[in-house]
Amino acid sequence: MTTTEHLLSCVSEESAEISQEVSKMLRFGPGQPCFGGPTNAERIMIEVYRLMAVVTMLIERGVLTIPSDVADIMIAKQDKVREYMLIAKKQGTITD
Repeated sequence: MTTTEHLLSCVSEESAEISQEVSKMLRFGPGQPCFGGPTNAERIMIEVYRLMAVVTMLIERGVLTIPSDVADIMIAKQDKVREYMLIAKKQGTITD
């Protein structure tokens, strides 16, 4: 395994850990501390920053690059999520 492959494996693992923490927050709420440690909301952010740390390492190695239109990409994603949230509200699957 190369260093790049190892880092990509770490990205996969951190992504899965974010998913796991999100699942816990959905089940137990954002403020529920886990055995006296960080809250579920804090645990999600810890995992997000761990993912960002590994992605940064891949950027430093030249494996990944930050697109010049990153702000546009993010805005487009937010717009799409909002669009689908409106559909979900009309369907009654989002209730707030």
